Amino acid sequence: MSRTLLLAVLAGLVFAVPTAGAASRGAPVSETVLEATAGQAYVGSARIRSQRSGRACLRVQERLRRSRIGGASRCVRTTGRWQGIAPVRYEARRAGSRLSVAVLRSRPRPGRLTVGSMKLSPLRKCRPRNCNPPPPPPPPPPPPPPPPPPPPPPPPGGPAVGAQFHCNWSFYTNPDRLTVLNELAAAGVRWVRIDTSWAGIEDGYKGARNAWYIGMVDFCVNEARARGLNVLMTLWMTPGWANGNQGNLVPPTNPQDYADFARWAAGYWHGRVAAWEVWNEPDPAQSFWQGSIDQYAALLRASYPAFKAGDQTAQVVLGGPSSNDDAWIRQVYSRGTKDFFDVVATHPYQGIADSPPEHVDDGHRWWFTHLPAVRQVMLDYGDAMKPIWFTEFGWSAHANWSGIPDWERGVTPEQQGDYFIRALQYTEANYPYVPVAFWYKERTRPGEGSVHQAGYGLLDATLAERPVYGRLRTYLTGS
Repeated sequence: MSRTLLLAVLAGLVFAVPTAGAASRGAPVSETVLEATAGQAYVGSARIRSQRSGRACLRVQERLRRSRIGGASRCVRTTGRWQGIAPVRYEARRAGSRLSVAVLRSRPRPGRLTVGSMKLSPLRKCRPRNCNPPPPPPPPPPPPPPPPPPPPPPPPGGPAVGAQFHCNWSFYTNPDRLTVLNELAAAGVRWVRIDTSWAGIEDGYKGARNAWYIGMVDFCVNEARARGLNVLMTLWMTPGWANGNQGNLVPPTNPQDYADFARWAAGYWHGRVAAWEVWNEPDPAQSFWQGSIDQYAALLRASYPAFKAGDQTAQVVLGGPSSNDDAWIRQVYSRGTKDFFDVVATHPYQGIADSPPEHVDDGHRWWFTHLPAVRQVMLDYGDAMKPIWFTEFGWSAHANWSGIPDWERGVTPEQQGDYFIRALQYTEANYPYVPVAFWYKERTRPGEGSVHQAGYGLLDATLAERPVYGRLRTYLTGS
C-alpha cells in the first residue's frame, strides 16, 4: 500500500485519485474503503475527460467477501472535455463490508477515458464547525419475556384451529399484520404458523444476524402472543454460504450449520415460539426440498438436540409432506429418526381438490381419509404416543374451467366454509390423535396471480372477511 493511500485510510476513509490516469479497456479505475460503517452514507464523485462523445458511469458498490450487498450509480454523456459526474450517494448496509468507487465506460463507448480525480468519502450531515459527535449505539435488545404457560389442551369440540400466517412476506405492512392477527383471534383461532427464512437472518456468512429481518419476526411473534395465539415457526431456506450458492431450496452441505442456527433461534425466541417445524413439505412430490430423504433425516438428527438446547419446552415438528404420504414418512422413520421429532405432520389436501373431506380412501395418499395409513407407520415403529398435526390443509374457492387439473379444482364460497367445518368434525370423530389443524391460509395476497392460491384466504386481499371466515368464527365462538 502506498504512503498516500495509507494516510488516506487513517485520515477518515476518504480515498482520492489525485492525478490523471486512463481506464484500461474493460477494467474500471477504483479505490476501496475498508470496514464500512453500517448506516453511514458515503458520496462518490469523479472528474473525467473522454476521447470522444460517449457515455461513462460512476459506480459505488458494497461487497462482503464475494457477495454483492448493494450499490448505486450515475451515468453521464461525455463531451470530450473535462467534466464532473454528479455525486453518487450510497448508505452502507453491513458493518465490515468493502466499498468501492469506480468509473466505467458504457455504450456508446467514449474511447480513451481519463480520470482526473475520484473520491469516496463519508457524507457529513452538518457543517464541520457545528458537527456533533455521532449518537451512541442503540442499547441491546431487552431479554425475552418470561415463558408463557404451556399451550392449553385442545377444546372438547375437536382440534385446536391454526392458520398459516405469511407474516414475513414483503407485501405486509405492520398495520395489516395487526388487522390479520385481530381477525384470527376474534374467530377463535388458537395457533399461527409463520414461515421464516434461515437465509433471511443468517444471510451473508455463518454467524450473521440480519437485524431488520429479526425485528420483523419479533413483531409477528410478539403481537401473536399478545393476542393469546401460539406460534409454530417453520424454519427453512438455506443461505448461499451454506450450500455453495445452489439456491435456498437446496439443503445445507453440512446439516450442523442448520442445527447451529436452530439452537440460536430457539434460544432467542425461547418461550415465545411453542413449536419448530423442520422445513416445509420436504417430500419429493413438491420442489420445496431439493435434496434426498437421507439429507432430510440428517437434518432432523442434527437439529433436534439443537432446538432442545435452545428451548427444552419447545416441540419439534416433522416437516409436513404435501399429502398424507405414508410411504415417504415410512422412509423417514427407516433412517432411524424416531427420536428426533416430537410431532408428525401432514398436509392432507384432496387429490381431486373439490372433493369433500369424507371422500372414501382408495389407498392413495391424496385423500383426507388416508391418515390412518400414516398412523399405522407410527404404530409399526412403536411411536403411538406422538400426535399428528395438520400443518396445512384447505379448499380453494373459485370457479372451474374446461380442462382444469384435478388438483386445482375450486369449490364455491359456501362449500369452502362447509368443508372446513366438516373436516374439523370428521377429525374430532375419527382422529383423536390430531390435536391441532392449520388452515391454509390467512388472506389473499394483493395482486396474487394464481386464482387457486388466492382462493384459500380466510380474508380477501383488502382484509375483508370471506364467507369461510364467518363459518369458522360461528363454529368456534358461537358468534
